[in-house]
Amino acid sequence: MSSKEAAIWARVSGADQQSLPSQVAEVREWLESLGWTVPPERIFMVDWTSRDILRCPQMQQLLTLMRDGKVGAIGSLHLGRFAARPGQVAQILDVFRQTGVELLCKQTPMPKGLMGEVMGLVLTIGKALQVDRANEGAAKGLHDRPKLHRLPVSFRRPYGYVWEQNPLRLVPNENWDTANYLFREGLRGTPSRAISRELKKRGIRSPMGREEWGIQTIMYIFKNPLYGGRFHALRCECTEPVRRKGNTYGKSSERYLPSGDWVYLPEVEVVDPPLSWDEWQRLQQRLQQNRLLAQRNARRDYLLRGLAICDVHKRRFQGSPRNEWWQYVCPVGKGCSRSLNGPSTEERAKWVVSTLLNDPDIVNRLRSDGEVESSIQKDMKSLESKRQRSINSLVELEHRHIDNRADEVHRIDAEVYARLKRQYSTQCQWASERIEELSQQLANMEHQAQAVASLQVMRDQLLDRLSEFSTTDWRKLFTDLGMTVHVEEDGNAICHFSLPYRQVVEKTADIVSSTP
Repeated sequence: MSSKEAAIWARVSGADQQSLPSQVAEVREWLESLGWTVPPERIFMVDWTSRDILRCPQMQQLLTLMRDGKVGAIGSLHLGRFAARPGQVAQILDVFRQTGVELLCKQTPMPKGLMGEVMGLVLTIGKALQVDRANEGAAKGLHDRPKLHRLPVSFRRPYGYVWEQNPLRLVPNENWDTANYLFREGLRGTPSRAISRELKKRGIRSPMGREEWGIQTIMYIFKNPLYGGRFHALRCECTEPVRRKGNTYGKSSERYLPSGDWVYLPEVEVVDPPLSWDEWQRLQQRLQQNRLLAQRNARRDYLLRGLAICDVHKRRFQGSPRNEWWQYVCPVGKGCSRSLNGPSTEERAKWVVSTLLNDPDIVNRLRSDGEVESSIQKDMKSLESKRQRSINSLVELEHRHIDNRADEVHRIDAEVYARLKRQYSTQCQWASERIEELSQQLANMEHQAQAVASLQVMRDQLLDRLSEFSTTDWRKLFTDLGMTVHVEEDGNAICHFSLPYRQVVEKTADIVSSTP
């Protein structure tokens, strides 16, 4: 290696930054003016985040070159091209100090020695604060779009639909028939693999243009509530992957949020959804039940497999065999001491369900109050009128504000305009949120009425047959009732149902205790 041989480090993490070739050309000309030579194989151009630069394979190659003594200097446009985390910059500067390689930054020249390292850390702290503020502002902006402006986070096209403006809605495109087929087969209970094979047989390509439809692609479409006629925003968030596949960085994975955290946008019309909202919810219940009861996901056929939940860690208990019995344990392991005696817990769960079905008054107690439902519908009509009046006021306000021909009497002052706009917008937003809350209450009451009817059918058909039930029959009955066993922090386990069986839950607070 020539003592005057250098390498160039160029990095971007966004389209708004100086391009990689431009960085290389500027730094290379500067290094050559200082007497350094830069071989083509010593030029590193990467697209990577500054928040986690040590995960970048090219950065590791650069550090290896320095440790092997193959370069005398590293040139870059400025120090911010390396990292935006003081800890990572400290590690990189430490390699420079140990190897004696010079760090040459064209726009941020740094003195040698300890003063240079201190200066580098100070600049990095400022860069880190700037990056964090930018990320927080971007995240807030994305959350404000649906919450304040009542707009989707993005206009990415869902499979089978395209966006239309004025009014804002989703209309079917050439792939709608395929989407309709997917949901009809899914609602019928057709396995996803069978759906994938049929689509391949018909020659229908996946959304990415592949011949075969992946199971995850089908599940991703199934989970989208817009196919049930309701558009929701903020359904998932970016997160760090558990295991990285390939050279990726940052929050490259997605995590679905609970449905209670979604933002429903009734302003977005979905034209001809494949399913009704109730059908889409039934499909989600079927998919969840399939995951819980899939035999391939378990080695042993435990009765409460997937139905016992640790309330502390929000994880489902796993069956664990012992000599002549078994127990349910939290998968957190040593971090959680809560466990359930398997035989005792299962017998208690059967007793709870038997008590429920043998109660002759349970159906009457759970029926919804018709007067309450009528009152909610009346409130919704009143709120809709208020919201429409606020919208009309906003439209009139905008017309008066932009009408330059208006006389002094009708022209509106800028300060008054801003105050009234905030007032009308707040009223409109409050009415929309309240309507959404009441709509959810009506949906819950409708769901409760359907569940009560199902409960009545179960009582009539199964009450005299419980003594003959097998483990498979009991587990199917548990899932039909939406029953789960929740283990609280003190070790007590309580049966929860998808219906508000509060009377039963209160009687079974001490259903089981920890394993002896």
